[in-house]
Amino acid sequence: MNAKEIVELAERIKPILAGREPALQSAVLAELTSLWLAGHFVPGDREQTADIRARLLAAYCQLVLDLTKVNAKEIGTD
Repeated sequence: MNAKEIVELAERIKPILAGREPALQSAVLAELTSLWLAGHFVPGDREQTADIRARLLAAYCQLVLDLTKVNAKEIGTD
């Protein structure tokens, strides 16, 4: 995984969500995020599974906040 690959894939996805109502965009992103989280588990250990998912979600939310600052500046909404 590299930055170029991330940007290229995001550019392919953007047109699918563009122009859709914010609630729909949010629901789609939440569905994809929940599928991503559900794929992280520790077989036979619900507690460790919950812990790893909580840590991944916290890191993901921080990444979203960090990227929001960068993107807001880029599009002039900071």
